[in-house]
Amino acid sequence: MDFSPHRGMHEGRSPSLQDTTMSSSHTQKNRGDSTPLPPINERLAFLRPSRELLEYYRKKIAEFDEEHEDLVKQLEQYKATFEEQERSDKVAKRLQLMAQRYEALEKRRNMEVEGYKTDIKLLRQRLKDVEKQLFKADARLEQLVGVEDSVIVQLQKRACAFAWLVSHPIAHLRPFLLFSDNLKSPLTGNHLE
Repeated sequence: MDFSPHRGMHEGRSPSLQDTTMSSSHTQKNRGDSTPLPPINERLAFLRPSRELLEYYRKKIAEFDEEHEDLVKQLEQYKATFEEQERSDKVAKRLQLMAQRYEALEKRRNMEVEGYKTDIKLLRQRLKDVEKQLFKADARLEQLVGVEDSVIVQLQKRACAFAWLVSHPIAHLRPFLLFSDNLKSPLTGNHLE
């Protein structure tokens, strides 16, 4: 039997299972026979391949450890990329939601502007109606009673002020409403209808 140190090692190849089983069967045969054990040099030569095998597996374990570290690093990179992708997806969803909300607000603002325009048209029409009523009341007062010119002038000034307030932008809409509520007839003291 060959006890050379390179038995079973062929250029980077691990020792075969057959080589290791042959060596274990050889020791069993020696023990089964009542023959004396081989000298120490032979036994050391026999153990040398197992040391080489041990070194071989140590190198393999070191290689696998390096490969494992590389895989862990790659996994960390993939995790970071995935988390970054997840964050960018969340930001994209938020952006889309904000765009939808902005569009809804824009529609609402446009509808409010249309509503204000309609209110202005109605108030202008109401102003024209009030002016007509004032002129009719003024004409009746002149016919029935000799009303002083100052009262008529005062009514006309109020009607002009009323028309001026309605023709201004929406910002003056509220004071206009307050003014129209406070508009009273100088003769009766009641609100005009």
